[in-house]
Amino acid sequence: MEYLINGKKLIWDFDNTESNASKLKDNNLFIDGIWNMKDTIGYTDTCVGLSILSDDSFYFVTFFGLGFTMRVNDGNVECIKKQITK
Repeated sequence: MEYLINGKKLIWDFDNTESNASKLKDNNLFIDGIWNMKDTIGYTDTCVGLSILSDDSFYFVTFFGLGFTMRVNDGNVECIKKQITK
């Protein structure tokens, strides 16, 4: 799935038909050449939920239960909030 966030293409490579978590792709949320979810988290994980909040921000949840609110501004992606969802 592709979304436009502040002029940048956010790509969520998620297979919602796969029920085996070990077969889900790692680091499957990214903006080509600018950002990958691992840049924010610091380790390999899988995005299992995504919400577009506004023209320049989005929220994603990882398999390990962390939620991140992100903002895209001038080609930079910054984390503006982190929370535990479990």
